[in-house]
Amino acid sequence: MSGLTFWAIDQQREAARQREIAIKSQKTTEDARASEVEQRKKAEKEKEIAVRAQAIAVEEQAKAEKENYYATIALAQVKARDGQYQKAEKLLWSTPPELRNWEWGRIMHLCHLDLLTLKEHEANIDSASCSPDGRLLTTASWDTTAKIWDAVTGDVLHTIKGHSFYVVSSKFSPDGRKLLTASYDRTAKIWDIETGKELITFKGHDGHIKSASFSPNGKLVVTCSTNKTANIWDAISGEKVLTFKGHDGHVESASFSQDGRQVITASLDKTVKIWNAKTGTVVTTLDDHTSGVYAASFSPNGKKILTASSDKTAKIWNAQSGIVMFTLKGHTARVNSASFSADGKLVATASLDKTAKVWNARSGKQLLTLYGHSSAVDSVSFSPDGKRVATGSWDNTVKIWDAKSGKKLRILKGHTSSLSTASFSPDNKMVLTGSFDKTAKIWNAETGKALVTLKGHKSGVESASFSPDGKKVITGSWDKTAKIWDTANGKELNTLKGHSSFVNSSTFSPDGIKAVTGSSDRTAKVWNLASGKELLTIKAHVNYLNSSSFSPDGLTILTSSGDNTAKIWNAETGRLKRILKGHKFGPLGYTYKNGQMVIGRSSGLQSASFSPNGRKVVTSSWDNTAKIWDTYTGTELISLEGHTSGPNSASVGCANFSPDGLRVITGGSDSTVKIWDVDTGKELISLGGHRRYLTSAAFSPDGLKIITCSNHTEAKIFEAIEWSMAKEQFLAKKKKDYAEWVINYSKN
Repeated sequence: MSGLTFWAIDQQREAARQREIAIKSQKTTEDARASEVEQRKKAEKEKEIAVRAQAIAVEEQAKAEKENYYATIALAQVKARDGQYQKAEKLLWSTPPELRNWEWGRIMHLCHLDLLTLKEHEANIDSASCSPDGRLLTTASWDTTAKIWDAVTGDVLHTIKGHSFYVVSSKFSPDGRKLLTASYDRTAKIWDIETGKELITFKGHDGHIKSASFSPNGKLVVTCSTNKTANIWDAISGEKVLTFKGHDGHVESASFSQDGRQVITASLDKTVKIWNAKTGTVVTTLDDHTSGVYAASFSPNGKKILTASSDKTAKIWNAQSGIVMFTLKGHTARVNSASFSADGKLVATASLDKTAKVWNARSGKQLLTLYGHSSAVDSVSFSPDGKRVATGSWDNTVKIWDAKSGKKLRILKGHTSSLSTASFSPDNKMVLTGSFDKTAKIWNAETGKALVTLKGHKSGVESASFSPDGKKVITGSWDKTAKIWDTANGKELNTLKGHSSFVNSSTFSPDGIKAVTGSSDRTAKVWNLASGKELLTIKAHVNYLNSSSFSPDGLTILTSSGDNTAKIWNAETGRLKRILKGHKFGPLGYTYKNGQMVIGRSSGLQSASFSPNGRKVVTSSWDNTAKIWDTYTGTELISLEGHTSGPNSASVGCANFSPDGLRVITGGSDSTVKIWDVDTGKELISLGGHRRYLTSAAFSPDGLKIITCSNHTEAKIFEAIEWSMAKEQFLAKKKKDYAEWVINYSKN
């Protein structure tokens, strides 16, 4: 074999070896690439797992935060209900702002039923009273100081320092230029209002001084003490003029009559004594209280006497005869203080039960209870114009209240039969109610006064609602008709006739051009409001219809029925789009048949309404539940269960979404209103106040108020405080609102 041949063979071998190397290299590259791909996939999978885990962690954290929020709200509600308002408020401010909603605002509202709270003292407040012109307020505290406040802005103008022990009384002179204080350091002092300078000190009691007051002309001062005496002093020289002796216990209060001729004292010996201010002799002794008396004063005209006692009562007496005219019962603990308004028509009392009360002095009837202090209320007094009440408490605060309303629950009274429906106008300024007294009424939502009564139906009004612009009202009646009314003057504009049975529901379309009505004749009808002509009849259910309404976009109609279903329909064609089915039949009890309440197995839906964005529906039923549904799939999302059986039935009579769609409000036969979290179905707060089963409950368009009515003649408005504000913003707004309130009321 030639050399050339060997060379060729070597070349072939080398080429084969190179190919093998290339193949191996290629395989190595491919393996590396595959490994890289595998690593990338693995990394992506690990990243996906991490992202999923992070999402789960975030979801779990959000869930935990919500659960913590629910628990905090529940605890705050308990604290507020127990009168521990400061603790409740502290809990509320500790919650995440993004989770707060109506329930937060409602509890905060209950913590701030006053017009303004003053928080500068560091210990119990025993006295709070206004200057003669109402521009200033003075307080006395166990922190050994008295303070002078601007009664309009709530700002501290002076802090009076000079006493060495508790300051228990602080009052202005009749001309408003001086301040008189009394202290447990056994002294009383007069101060200059402008400078805060001490002018004179009264010394002579050998026990704690409990109160000090000027005579009507400002020339004398009367003090009383735990040494069982009272003294009259010269307000200029500081010399003791007279000592009253005769009580067998601590003398808790002492003050002059309006003519300055008499002094009245209250003692723990259970008596009140009236003394001749010149001679010091006892004129009359009042001894009808069964325990120690802590306060006593004459009415402005001197004809009555007001006393407060640890027997839990206050009494109004005839000053001339000494006969008890009224015993004011209502407090559950010692009554510490009591005072007349400047016109003598009202009385205010303060108690260890943490409340103050306002009473009619002519009838003895209780008018208001002022809730808001977290500890004993030790002092109460009216402003000179009688429009405000100031209370001082052992919770270290002074609160100023509206003497007329006290920010109490607003109740709309005027109907003479059961209410069927209640709702707000689009601008939040009015309320519309419908009643079985055959009328509907339009009310001022702020004052609770009836503005217009809509008369024309021949039978009970079952439904009523405002048009989107608030200028019209539609009502549905058991007289088989619906009517359109002018909101401003109550004039009937049109009558929609066509149903063969009760019209149970009536609402406007979102554009206000159409209306839909639902009837016990099992149909829903769509009407043209301009002509009053029927546009469409939907043969909707196999039982009576309880509700019918347009979706927010106006494209569909939602109906609910006694056949236990809710249905969604095309608003133009009447074609059925969805059936919401899942409620159960109710228990054996009272139910409706042919418009009459009879014994039977209750069944059927009571109401159905869309969420603000139209994506969800909430229904309420005789099975004592409300349910939230997905509008597009008809799937049941959540069942709201928490109402208990009422005395004659078990049902949730109404359910509606809040304007932001995050909450649902329900009213039940158990006479309660409940607020629920839409996402979780968690019950957040329960409101009482009604005596019968709820027929209607709805939010105001701004979401801050709730209007409810029951099978009774009254509607109730529940208020909440805006929950989006920071604490500093909230307190500043409260202060501003109070100043505006004072200015507005001073004009009236």
